[in-house]
Amino acid sequence: MGVWESYSIEKNFDELIEEIQKVKQWTMNEIRKLEESTNLKKIQQLKSTYLSRTQVNLRENSSWYSKGNKYIMLSVPKDFYEKLEDKSFLLQFTMENGWDSVYFSLYILEENEGKFEEFKKIIDMIYEVDQEIHKENLRIVEDNRKIEKTIFDILETVGIRKTYYGYKTSRSTKKTELYYHFPSEIRKQIPTSYSEDVLDERKKDLLNQINRYWEQEISKIREERLKKEQEQKEKEKNRKLALLLAKYDLSLDCDWNDVLEVILDKNKYLRLAYYLENNRGDWSSGCDYAEIGLGGFEVENELDQKIYDDISHYIDNWIDYMDGRVFRDCEYNYSVLYGIAEEQDANLVSDYCEVMKYIRGY
Repeated sequence: MGVWESYSIEKNFDELIEEIQKVKQWTMNEIRKLEESTNLKKIQQLKSTYLSRTQVNLRENSSWYSKGNKYIMLSVPKDFYEKLEDKSFLLQFTMENGWDSVYFSLYILEENEGKFEEFKKIIDMIYEVDQEIHKENLRIVEDNRKIEKTIFDILETVGIRKTYYGYKTSRSTKKTELYYHFPSEIRKQIPTSYSEDVLDERKKDLLNQINRYWEQEISKIREERLKKEQEQKEKEKNRKLALLLAKYDLSLDCDWNDVLEVILDKNKYLRLAYYLENNRGDWSSGCDYAEIGLGGFEVENELDQKIYDDISHYIDNWIDYMDGRVFRDCEYNYSVLYGIAEEQDANLVSDYCEVMKYIRGY
């Protein structure tokens, strides 16, 4: 190979190119011969999966109109997003383009619980696309392990040892067998650390992060909502109590039981119904509640006498029944008595129901 003055510039370049091609071909042949004779191939680098480049973060909105609202941001590789043919599923989420990532966001709100389940499916989409890369990496690892074994087999064949005898420390007085550093240095350059479940573990980790952020913040939101609801209920309860105290001319230091006592004293049918219902719920002390109710029931007409006779029958023969449910099932049971009271004074019974709602908590 040479440059001749008698040749034109173009011809000289053509000659050089031809000689370079010969050198290239010779080199490739030698590499091929080496591969065939030693079973050595070129070390391959592992390919990064999309999931390995996907990140989950918890962010807080700092804008004045939604300050304090937190959201989960999923950072997805841009090349994954661009590779997708069908992007329609992703369009339901807030999206922002970055330099090398696409960011998907979802606010942590109770009304977004259903959408949260959909949001997590983005991870599933990436996982499915990653399957091809994952399989390729498993193949690469298998090839690299063969290359690693071949390299150390060759070194052993030509007599290069992995150990030597020397002093372990400067204070050692006796030589011991020590390891050279070169085996680990060689291994560092051959990618073989890639397990079969690495993709599954990455998917699991990302989903765990998303779930942890969501549960952590949604529980705070629920607690705050319940606290406000409880405060509102307490305010409403106090407001209603104040109104009833004023309505029945009671002092402000009176409570719901004081209001109940006044209301029951205003209608004997309502009072009797109240005690019969109490006996239906608790007959551990026999028919004491029914006796108290009937004891304050004044007979003023024929209907009153029928009511008195019906209830007293079960009290007098309690030993035959021993069950407070008889005051639910008898002819003039507490439901019938409530009805009579309501016919006489619907507002009074309405107030009674309001008071009982707070006393009994239903």
